[in-house]
Amino acid sequence: MNRKRKRGCFRCDRSITKNFYTYRTYRFCSKRCYLFWVTRFFLLKTFAFFRSVNLLSYETRFSQLVSLFLLLSLLFMNIYISKSIIETNAVLKKHLAEKIRRPIGLIPASITKPKTGVIYGRVADIEGEAKRSNVAVLYVNNVPRDVCIVKENRFTFEGVNFLEKENFIFVKTYTERGAVSTSAPVSIRVSIAEDITRGVKDYKEVCLTFDGGASAKATTEILSILEKKSIRCTIFLTGKFMQRYPELVKRMVADGHEIGNHTYSHRHLTTYRFNERHNTLKKVNRLYLQKELKTTQEIFRQLTGKDITPYWRAPYGEHNAEIRNWAKEIGYTHISWTRDYKRNQSLDALDWVTDRNSELYLTSEQIKDRIVNFGEDDEDGLNGCIILMHLGSERPYDNAYKKLPELIDELRDKGYEFSTVSEILDDEVKTVNR
Repeated sequence: MNRKRKRGCFRCDRSITKNFYTYRTYRFCSKRCYLFWVTRFFLLKTFAFFRSVNLLSYETRFSQLVSLFLLLSLLFMNIYISKSIIETNAVLKKHLAEKIRRPIGLIPASITKPKTGVIYGRVADIEGEAKRSNVAVLYVNNVPRDVCIVKENRFTFEGVNFLEKENFIFVKTYTERGAVSTSAPVSIRVSIAEDITRGVKDYKEVCLTFDGGASAKATTEILSILEKKSIRCTIFLTGKFMQRYPELVKRMVADGHEIGNHTYSHRHLTTYRFNERHNTLKKVNRLYLQKELKTTQEIFRQLTGKDITPYWRAPYGEHNAEIRNWAKEIGYTHISWTRDYKRNQSLDALDWVTDRNSELYLTSEQIKDRIVNFGEDDEDGLNGCIILMHLGSERPYDNAYKKLPELIDELRDKGYEFSTVSEILDDEVKTVNR
């Protein structure tokens, strides 16, 4: 009679996994069951063999001793194999338990960006490495802030906001088995690159500033007026202007004027002319802007033997926080001009508008009145204000610089003094914005 094949283990009836042992048509759940059954099988076969040759029925002492020896040998072999299997299983279970509790070779996570130090702006991306981990949790000042999946042993937290103080960050990573790795903490201090539009309001001081891009049409006349009126101002020049008119630059320095950076090529930096929004142009990045500023800085140093002042003004007034932060990284603070949005007033002289049909066009007399009457209904008046004018204009007539002597006299009659940007910003303001 044939014995039916079992679905489970042939010895213990347990369910069989993918890792099973077979003997002929029989399947076993483990090596232990396999060895137990095979040992028993061969013992039965041995007894059957002895009976077939009538060895066990021999009454001689020799045959009895041989039979006893064979039986004992098989018995001890069975016991030894079983004991070895049990001990091996115990060691394997212990090893697996320790491996689950303590994964082998876990490498601590590390933050690679940013490094300890100063970041310019409240928002930054956090990047790092976490080998053999699956999940990363970002902690800012001991508070969990964000979670991300570790991909290819790297993690990235985008657009993390920081406080305007010392921030301590670290990352905890977790494996599939629950092991935790903590990175070394990183200390980050936030520095905001502000846009300076006005100085201190405590004193009756105004600041005349001029931008020099490519044209120097009225520069000589303007410098002569300023020299005659004994006024020192801040002039923002491009690198190309310096290369084209080196003698004018030397005269500005000799007259005591403060020279600021207006980039090298005076190109657009944002999309404002397309959509009236200051989104950074695709071609503009950190390296591009810093190269523009550094090139102008080096030209000025070679031309005058002096360092340019750490102030800059974006061409066409096109800038945003990202662009200002790039400039701040190499030591530049952005200087704009004074505006009063509530009263819809601005100290941009608009002397660059040439089209008479434009709603922005103003005559030279209107430009003068626009500046003199700024903030007349405000108790601060023009205190600390920054005025924007240009060294060159394509206007063929009625140029604004011709009204500059009258503008200076009327402001002085109101009790205002003229200062440079460095003078109009006191030490406290400089500390906050630099």
